[in-house]
Amino acid sequence: MPGGGRAPSARGGACPQARPVGPAPGALLDPLDLRIVAALQIDGRASWGRIARALGESERTVARRASRLLQEGWVAVVGIVHKQLVGWGEPYLLRIGCEPRRLRAVARSLAAMPEIRWVSVVTGSTDCFVEMDVGRERLLPMVLDEVAALPGVTSLRTHAVLRYFKSSHEWRLDVLTAEETAALARTDLDPVASLAARPAEPTAEENAVLELLSLDGRATTDQIAAAAGISPSTAWRRIEALRARGMVFIRADAEASLLGMPVEAQLWLRVAPGRTTEVGTRLARCPQVHYLVATTGDCQLVADIALADRAALYTFLDEVTGAEEGIDQVDVTLTAQTPKRGFVRREDGRLTPVGSPVVGAGATARGARRERKNPGADHVADGAR
Repeated sequence: MPGGGRAPSARGGACPQARPVGPAPGALLDPLDLRIVAALQIDGRASWGRIARALGESERTVARRASRLLQEGWVAVVGIVHKQLVGWGEPYLLRIGCEPRRLRAVARSLAAMPEIRWVSVVTGSTDCFVEMDVGRERLLPMVLDEVAALPGVTSLRTHAVLRYFKSSHEWRLDVLTAEETAALARTDLDPVASLAARPAEPTAEENAVLELLSLDGRATTDQIAAAAGISPSTAWRRIEALRARGMVFIRADAEASLLGMPVEAQLWLRVAPGRTTEVGTRLARCPQVHYLVATTGDCQLVADIALADRAALYTFLDEVTGAEEGIDQVDVTLTAQTPKRGFVRREDGRLTPVGSPVVGAGATARGARRERKNPGADHVADGAR
């Protein structure tokens, strides 16, 4: 908008200009590290040579930097499985109240449950936020017999996810030029192809490939072939087909604080009747929004946002959600700790992928995983052929 500043309108508020992305105070990542992470967010299986050419750096430098980030656990490249498309369950959100003295123990127990992809300890109206993927037959046993039965849980609300306006694999660091982004983008992979696709149960081979990719998105075709019991050429075709069909998205993951966004909050939004799609579509365009879904319950939208500081959070609440006519009420919870997200365990900024659970295919892939040392660091993925 000419002149900058606030942009309230009859249709809602505009997103405030995001601050330039840079490492948080004391962070590990420098500008080149951030550019490498951004490249891996575009294509997590791109070879070091392809990334180097796109960024105008030497392949040796890119390989050394990226391998260090992967080896030390600051960055993980994982395959994010489209669980609804492959028939591995439906997404639900849980808001959990806990006894204060047992909150950490509850969070640890939740993070250990294989169906749970995301656990955050938060401040405000609830204590723990959870996202999980379960089938209909598992929903009640999971909620009532496992989660609600944990010592220290005092309250529990369950919300079904109805639509993703934005998921974590769609968010990217804004540190690359348009030319660099174009050089890395896979034009043969349509990020919205899965929206029109029908659920299809993967074969046993595909299950094994998907689970190993969820543990290490840069696993080589030889490693995947050995885990799935197929030839390397067949493994390569399976990977490409699964990606093309939108069944798995492969990208880099890192803690938001290491990317210059140490303040993370969740917004539970009550939206005026008939305005959910309109509001959700606008909010999803904001770079501060990393995750946005429509849910059942008293709040129609749930957003996860990450920002540079609390002043930026205040600005977002004032100029975006506060100016949005379609939003009637906002419940803000600050994230204090996230022990698990995207099936990746997190501790002190370091990441350990645990993979998506697959009935019938897990033993093969997990066995191969245990035999591998320093995943993702000592090999170059071959998806950039």
